[in-house]
Amino acid sequence: MIRAGRLRLTGLALTTLAMFLPLAAIACDPGEAVHIENRTDQTALVFENGVEIHQLAPGDSGDYAVLEFEGIETFEVRTADGVVLAARSFTWDEVHRENGIRLIVE
Repeated sequence: MIRAGRLRLTGLALTTLAMFLPLAAIACDPGEAVHIENRTDQTALVFENGVEIHQLAPGDSGDYAVLEFEGIETFEVRTADGVVLAARSFTWDEVHRENGIRLIVE
């Protein structure tokens, strides 16, 4: 009777492990990075898909993690008054193939 209980418990543990192991692999995936350099003399605003995510001071740079996605991802760098300094749209295959994306604003 004890042996059957242990087998059931072992089976349950293995099933649980099999369910959560793929999730752990996804959670540990560092994805790719979008590297943006602001070589201008003004603060630049970084947008991801139209949403402001960061500000870069003159001479600063930033790395922004991009996990796997479907469709198109767009990064833009704008001045405070909305002038687009740089923009890049890409698919997951492109960012993955290039080992990340670089935008340099001069």
